[in-house]
This record gives sequence, structure tokens and C-alpha cells, in this order.
Amino acid sequence: IHFFRMQLFMLLAGFFAELVCQRKGMTHLCRDRAKRILLPFLVGIFLFIPLVTFLIESTWAGRFTNVYENASIFEKITSVLLWGAFTDKPIFNEIGFWHFWFIYFLLFYYVFHWLFHQLDSRDFLFKNNVFLNWLTRFTLTYKWGFIVLSCLAFPIHYSLQSPMFWPSQFNFQVNEMVYYFGFYIFGVYLCKNIQLLKQLAKHSWFYLIISLPFVFLLNEPTTRYDLMRSVVVDITSWKIANIQLWEEGIFSDGFGKSIIVILRCAVSWTLCLGFIGLAHRYLNNPSRYVRYLADSAYWVFWIHVIFTNIFSKYAQQLSSDNSMFKTVVVFNLCLFCMYFLYNKCIRYSFLGDYFMGKRKDPSHPDEAHFSSSNLTKKVAPVCLVSICIAFVWGHLNNSIHEGSKREVLVESFVARNQDCLEKYILLSGVEDRYGRTPLHTASLFPESLRRYNPIPILLKKAVDINSTDFVGRTPLFYAVRTGNLKDAER
Repeated sequence: IHFFRMQLFMLLAGFFAELVCQRKGMTHLCRDRAKRILLPFLVGIFLFIPLVTFLIESTWAGRFTNVYENASIFEKITSVLLWGAFTDKPIFNEIGFWHFWFIYFLLFYYVFHWLFHQLDSRDFLFKNNVFLNWLTRFTLTYKWGFIVLSCLAFPIHYSLQSPMFWPSQFNFQVNEMVYYFGFYIFGVYLCKNIQLLKQLAKHSWFYLIISLPFVFLLNEPTTRYDLMRSVVVDITSWKIANIQLWEEGIFSDGFGKSIIVILRCAVSWTLCLGFIGLAHRYLNNPSRYVRYLADSAYWVFWIHVIFTNIFSKYAQQLSSDNSMFKTVVVFNLCLFCMYFLYNKCIRYSFLGDYFMGKRKDPSHPDEAHFSSSNLTKKVAPVCLVSICIAFVWGHLNNSIHEGSKREVLVESFVARNQDCLEKYILLSGVEDRYGRTPLHTASLFPESLRRYNPIPILLKKAVDINSTDFVGRTPLFYAVRTGNLKDAER
């Protein structure tokens, strides 16, 4: 989903922004987005994120740190407000917005859209740009037109430090902002040429079929590239407040990176176009359940982290080794809680005006189908089957890897439960598929934030201090790169 989810969202945001402009004008668009986007964003970053951070005792390095040890409730509360403005504890290392980062980007795009609209006839970007109109028609009329779009996106995508770029926060990366803005603009011109949706519907299965194999094939090369990239990448930055550009940080392993990036660009575009075409082809007819899912989508996105984080934190601490089973159970619990709250607190209340545009009338005949009990009855068989499959799958997976001691790799990193390491006599020969030993993974976690230091235990358990990963890098290299000077001295 990381191949295309935000690209698709930005494309659709541009499409519907232009649609609202055409039908109701820019003034209505600004008022509507201030109400439905800006206000929930402000509530999210100033109230919701601190609440979740407090509940799961999270820090920038993760959930299992020593930061909150011996801290009172009052200290914990003040620590999470305004990104640590009232504490010296290392809770935050930047002003971050969690999953609201893309709304932060979207607000910029709405401002840009409004500013260009003020130029009226001098608006060269959003007001019927001849080249952009032609480009949209050309690339969507011909099913291989996505190659042109991929080539246009390639230079910006390539300039990012990683082909699998992770989201920016308050101090955003300029090139990432431009990259997503391209999808927003394309969405605007798709709306201006709305008749092209028929072409997308015609080619939708073609786009999906050619892209799906690469969804599975590209993850491994991307991960390997990120693990073997030059250390100069670490000091290369496109962030608006700290632009530091180094040639090796951008162009290292140029050929390999180029292949990965151009394929990821192509997959992003084909999946976006394919799903839009598929939706136009099969969801064009009214459906009460599709409408229900569409209405609830914003709320589910907004609220989901509180359930996914809390449930997964406690599930992780259960004694069961069946991770697949726990994952699917947590997923189903999260869905139930989110939609239960949606039905009880959002759909028919004033909050629905913010999350759906307009609250629903509970007396409408269709609403009887959406009661929590009815929905639970409909999805219960699917949920139970998925849980059973996950249990069997997880059990088989554990049987295959029995005796591999792979949980030591995770424990060495998070340093959550010392007994997990102490129970083994020897830990030599334990490594992941990239050749990293527990010493490698332990060296990745900031030493000042650990609950305990796993490195002396690992050395005592005969883990080779000079072992190398698939790139030829030792735990010492990892420790120095992370900044763990005490680990390096050991």
C-alpha cells in the first residue's frame, strides 16, 4: 500500500477540489476545507497525538524506552504537550504530526490552489494550462501513457534519500512536497477532463495486472538498497530548514537506484490509475454499503492509531509466539472499535458535519442496515475465518522456524525483556536474512534510551563481534553510524 496510497489520496484531493471549485466556487472550497481539514488537523496534532503518546508512553525511538521511568502522571502529561516544550525528556526529536503529515501537505496545496486562483486570467497552473491539458489527455487516452508520467516523476523521486521514502513532518522535504504536488495537479486536470474516466475504466484491469507482480518483487531490492546505501545519505537533507545536498548522498549506486525508482514510479501511477478506473467501472452505481465505507473513511483514518498502537502494545507482551494470529485479532478488534464509535458518536452527531460533510438522518430507511449489531453479524463469519487462517498460518510458520531464536533479533533492538536473552546458553549463529546478528540490531537503538544494555549479554552468549552483514558491515559500523559511542568502545 506504500507504493501508491498517498499518491492516490493527493490525486483524488486535487480532483475533488477542482470539482467543488467548478460547482460552488473557490470561496466555498476554502470554507469547507477549513472546517473539514484544517480544524480536525489542529485537534489531531494538539490534542489527539499527545493523548496517544501519553497512553502508550511513546517516544521518537519507540514505545520501550527508559524515558518514562520514575515519572509521575503529571510529568508524563506535560512531557507530551507541544512536542516536549515543557520537559527536558527526549520524548520528541522533531515537531511531528504522525499520520496527519499528509493533511499538513494538503493544506499547503489548498493554499497554492487558492493563491493561483487569485491570479485569475494570469493563473498559468490551474486555469486550463495547455500543456497540462494535453499531457493528461495523452497519458490517459493511451494505456501505455503511464510511462510518460513515470518518467516525469522519476527525477524528483530519485532525488529522495530512499526509493521507499518515509513521510516528512513539520520540517518537510522540499522535493517530497513537490512530488506529491504533481499528483494533486494531475487530479485537478483529470477533473477538467472528466470524460477520461471512461478510458481509465477501460484500462483499469490492464494497469492492475501489470503492476501487481512488481508490488511483491520491488520490496526486497528497495530494502537492500536502503541497508547498503552510503553513509553520506545520512547527512544529505532536503528539509526546508536544513537543506544539505551532497552528490554521493543523492547519486550513490546510481544504476541500481535508477532501476528501483523508475519501477516504483511506474507502479505508483498504474495502481493509482487502475483503482480510479476500477472504482468508476464497478462502483458508479449507487450502493448503500460503498457509501457507508466512503463516509466513514476519514474518521477511520483519523482515529485508527489510538487502537492500533494500544492493542498492538499489549498484544506484543502476551506470551503467545503466534504473531500472525495476534496481528489479525488486533486488526479485527481495531475495526470493531472504530466502527462502533463511528456509529455511536460520529455518523448522527455534529461530528459528522466535520468528518463526512453532513451528518446522517438516523430515521432514513437505509440506516437500519448500518446498526452495529447488523454489521457485526455480516462481517463476523469473515473475521472468524481470517482469525482461524492466521492461527494455522502462524503455527506453521513457527514450526518451520522452531529453534531459530529469531525473537532475539527483535529483543536485542527494543531491549524490553531481559529474560528473553538470558534464557539461552548460546546465541551464536543467529542472524536475519541480511546477515545481521543480534549485535547489529542492538547497535541500531539509541543507547541512552535503552531499558537495559543487551550488548554485554550478547557478548557473553558468544555472538561474534566481528560478524558482517550482507554488505560487509560489522556491529561496530552500526554503532558508530547510530552514534552509540559507548557501544563502540565496548
